[in-house]
Amino acid sequence: MNLSHRVIVEELSAFGAESLLSEDTSFSFSGFQMISAGTHHFNPSMLYVGTASQLQLVDPAILRELCIACIVCADSVTPFFKETGANLIILPETCEIALIINVLFNLFDRAKQWSSSVRNAVAGNQGYQALMDLGRMYFGDNPIVLVNSSYNLVASSHTNVTGFPRVDDLLRDGYYNKEIIDTFVRMGYMKSAPSFSPFISHPPNYMGCPFLIRTFHSKADDKLLGFLNVYYTDKSEVSALEYEIFLYFALQVYKYCFRKEDEASNVPSQLEVFLHDLIHHTKEDNEYLLDRARFLQLPSDGTYRMCVISHKASNRREINYLMLRLQSNSVFPYFKLFPYKDMLILLLRNTNSSLKTMIETDDGYAEFLYLLKLVHAHAGFSTNFDSFLKMDVAFKQATASIRLGARLNPECNVYFYSNIYIYDMIDSYSNSFPLEDMYFLKLRLLTGSGDTNYDNITLLKIFLLSERNITLTAKMVHMHRNSVIYRLSKIQDVLGVTLDDPDVRLRILISLKILELIHGKAELSPHQEERVSTKE
Repeated sequence: MNLSHRVIVEELSAFGAESLLSEDTSFSFSGFQMISAGTHHFNPSMLYVGTASQLQLVDPAILRELCIACIVCADSVTPFFKETGANLIILPETCEIALIINVLFNLFDRAKQWSSSVRNAVAGNQGYQALMDLGRMYFGDNPIVLVNSSYNLVASSHTNVTGFPRVDDLLRDGYYNKEIIDTFVRMGYMKSAPSFSPFISHPPNYMGCPFLIRTFHSKADDKLLGFLNVYYTDKSEVSALEYEIFLYFALQVYKYCFRKEDEASNVPSQLEVFLHDLIHHTKEDNEYLLDRARFLQLPSDGTYRMCVISHKASNRREINYLMLRLQSNSVFPYFKLFPYKDMLILLLRNTNSSLKTMIETDDGYAEFLYLLKLVHAHAGFSTNFDSFLKMDVAFKQATASIRLGARLNPECNVYFYSNIYIYDMIDSYSNSFPLEDMYFLKLRLLTGSGDTNYDNITLLKIFLLSERNITLTAKMVHMHRNSVIYRLSKIQDVLGVTLDDPDVRLRILISLKILELIHGKAELSPHQEERVSTKE
């Protein structure tokens, strides 16, 4: 493994080392070499070491390509540095070059032997624990843990620690508990954690100590494969050397544990293919589709609803986390839970005539809402179906619920097709005509009229949605009954219609739905508002 110039400066800091590198320049060294009169060929991957006089032996034309650790007076080297653009790690003239050489030899030799042992362990298939034991050679009393996609420990370098209860619980229990995983999500780690660079966290954090973590995700779909952690229970800072050792170690762990799984993830699984066939009806062949359903272990009969959970940022990491949580503690009775692209699909057993009523009265529903909000996801529920041959319709309903529900009511994250279907019909019709040309245009004459709280178009809407109940309408708009009757009479005169005609009322109600879709805002009906008001 190579070591960066930052590691070299850190290791030589006890001698007063100072970095003088050109801006945005970095080096990674495979070893080091003394400068001598016989040195004619220079390799940028080597760290060169010498004195001020030996520095003069190097052709100034190639100094920008090299990094040299040089024992020299800082004041005298500054003009030279500016003139040539040399990349130097300068050491005081009081340093003994033999001592510097000895430190560098031990540093590179130890890194070379350790990295060779790690590579041999990977090539020899020596097992997860052997890798953790090799990691302990560098990280000492700081526990290293290898975790799979289910947040269970695969291997660790320690079985317990003192002074850090959460780390100790992890090592003893062998898994991350619900509290810790939820904290991962709240920190935003799952959406921002890099897949290939370690992430450093310093207290205050959920484990109470500094830690390094690298997550492993498949390149094809960003699915979480696992992650590697080092918890620093004996120090408050992570050194440059430890960071680079961890970076190298994590790469080897990935090659050993996850590379094959990552490569396999580029090919859709049989489950994904069969699920795709069902929800898109790739063949109009019932027997073919029933075979797919049997493979997915779905019953041949039984009513169901589909719930689709979608993440607005298509963040597969958080969707995978949500799947694990729902599998272990779902509030719904369901046949199956499937990952599909950037979504989750739940096929719910229909044990109640109204799923909406069931979940709103279930105490566990609050936890479902909490999980959705935690990962910024939306859930859409289809209506009831009696055959898995209609999964294509259920999928369209559930996804339409999310698409239109998020547009009309963005502050919510759960939507039911039974509340959305009118908007879906209108949205489908808009493929033929612009929405602006579809509603009762005379309604424009009502906008802005009336008092400042309830204009006439709002009054008309409340009146129609309350099934022409004058008393309820007057209550909702805070007006006297006679005033409501008078204004409704004026509204009919302006529109040139009678509200006694059911076709007129239907046309106006549909027009009001069209306006809601245009403006992207669905309002509660008077009956819904009354229930909300009663709860409050």
